[in-house]
Formats: sequence, C-alpha cells, structure tokens
Amino acid sequence: MDPADAQRLIAAAVEPAEAWADLGAGSGTFAAALSALLGPDGSVLAIDRDIRALGRVRGVAGGAAVRTLGADFTALPLIPLQNGLLLANALHFFKDQRATLERLRGLLRPPGKLVVLEYDLERSSLWVPYPLSFAKLQKLCAELDWPAPRRLADQPSRCQRSGMYSALITPLA
Repeated sequence: MDPADAQRLIAAAVEPAEAWADLGAGSGTFAAALSALLGPDGSVLAIDRDIRALGRVRGVAGGAAVRTLGADFTALPLIPLQNGLLLANALHFFKDQRATLERLRGLLRPPGKLVVLEYDLERSSLWVPYPLSFAKLQKLCAELDWPAPRRLADQPSRCQRSGMYSALITPLA
C-alpha cells in the first residue's frame, strides 16, 4: 500500500503526541503512517510475530519514535496502556474476533481508540480466512456492548474484489 493511502485511511482517528500500538505491524507501512501523523511527541509500538519483517519497520523524519516488539499481540507481555491500537489486515486471521477484541480492550487508556482496517468481504478465502465486513464489525461491536464503529475511509483493493475500509471504535467511551 502507498504510504499516503495508509495515512489517509487512519488520519481521522490519530491526534499528535498520542501513544499507539500497531498490532500485526508486518514491515511497517502503518507504523510509518502513525509515526508521521503523531509527530515527534508521539510514540509507536510496532508488534508482530515476524521478527524479520519488524527489522524493516522505520519511522519517518520528524515523526514519532517507533519501537518494535516481536510478539503475538493476542498474548502480549505487559506493555504501557496506549491511546490507540491499530489492527490493519489482522483481525481476519482470527476465528474468535470477539475474544480477540475483548482482550485488546485492556491495552487501552481511556477513552481508547481502536482502528480496524479490513477487507469489506463476507466470504472467506485463503488470504482472508475469517472476513470482517463493516456490517459484521457493526454487529460485533453491538454484541460487545461497545459504541458503533465509525467508518473513516475506503480504499480499493488490488487483491480482493471488494475494497478495504477503516473504522474507529471507542470501546471505553
């Protein structure tokens, strides 16, 4: 994904000087986008099980410092509470998305922001085993008794027929 597209998809949720964790960061496209949006007084913790991919994670000049942690974000060691969590193309790998979101809620500092970026799909595929369409995300938030997610932006996908969406959830509001 183009860095400008990554920033556009999450910009409406991010405020300068916040602390964010990019869960399932991969090689850091969204960690860099967070770094740019947060500015020098913010912080980014990029977390992924793939330590080799994390070796490519970089911040941007004048952006927030980016630290990396090689770990499974569903079984994290103690980390500082974050203002926001970013799950870019990560939740579709979890069968029990409800349990995953419930665990992640405990990593947030009130009011807490959770940004989800997913394919707007209903049918599974080899690459998206447990799709999380925006409609399904709305239903999931209602089941969790969380505020309804707010759709932030959309992006065409090169890999899937449907596009991608980003959404903001504030589970501690």
